[in-house]
Amino acid sequence: MHLDQVFEKCMDVATAMLPFTDGCDIQLVHENIMDETGVLPDSYSPMGYTEEIGDNKYCVIISRDLKPSMFPEIILHELVHVSQFSTGRLSYDEISDTVSWDGKVFPHKSTSYHELPWEQHAHSTEAALLVEYHKK
Repeated sequence: MHLDQVFEKCMDVATAMLPFTDGCDIQLVHENIMDETGVLPDSYSPMGYTEEIGDNKYCVIISRDLKPSMFPEIILHELVHVSQFSTGRLSYDEISDTVSWDGKVFPHKSTSYHELPWEQHAHSTEAALLVEYHKK
């Protein structure tokens, strides 16, 4: 299945199971996440990440290094983050370099990835989404 078809199927599953604000605009970018020296930019996953690029506009970036079999899992995980951002559960403040999750503020780089509550939520939700994805 082509990446565009995987993304469309992931969107169908995510919009049926997750809350998104009306008019939420999501685009997918498939690119090299590493910089020219082979280093990941600060705080980015080697597989994918989500950026808020405007008012209710989001960009899901997935790595060119991913095997196609990983596309659904990573895209669905990132769509959970889009839902978190669009509903206000998750926000990032560039000026203070902090992340807010359900009203609690965290220094951006103070906690290990697997201990971050929004990542824990994304991983557990992604698992249920993935089951639905494979049923279609």
